Amino acid sequence: MLVDALGEAGHRVESATDGLTGLAHFQAGSFDVVLTDLSLLECSGLDVARSVKSTRAETPVVLITGWGRLVDPVRLRESGVDLMLVKPFRLERVVSVVADALRLRPAPRRLAGLPATGAGSPRPGSDPGSWHERGSSWGRHPL
Repeated sequence: MLVDALGEAGHRVESATDGLTGLAHFQAGSFDVVLTDLSLLECSGLDVARSVKSTRAETPVVLITGWGRLVDPVRLRESGVDLMLVKPFRLERVVSVVADALRLRPAPRRLAGLPATGAGSPRPGSDPGSWHERGSSWGRHPL
């Protein structure tokens, strides 16, 4: 369902049935965003987030969970989760959260090593106190 919705929105999507398989896909490929469920076989979504951030810190991680406000925002931040999507959700919300996650990625550098436009400005969500609830998700407020 998520794969189809994101594909219809124009995204290329790879899916995995568990956290370890997902991490193997991630390490072998190039991904702009990682979506992971909190409850996975073999490793949790928080384990996935930590591994993604240790490999490629610039890759945004969206955690999907049905636990909502019961998940500690400090634990999320420490695990490397950038945004949280709370179940149940509408498919339109998934597309919106993925768009938010893509905006968290650093701007690409221009040729000849020149800094990208906006260089020196803080990365959206880099303020550790910037977690807040937005609709049905937790996330860092984009600047």
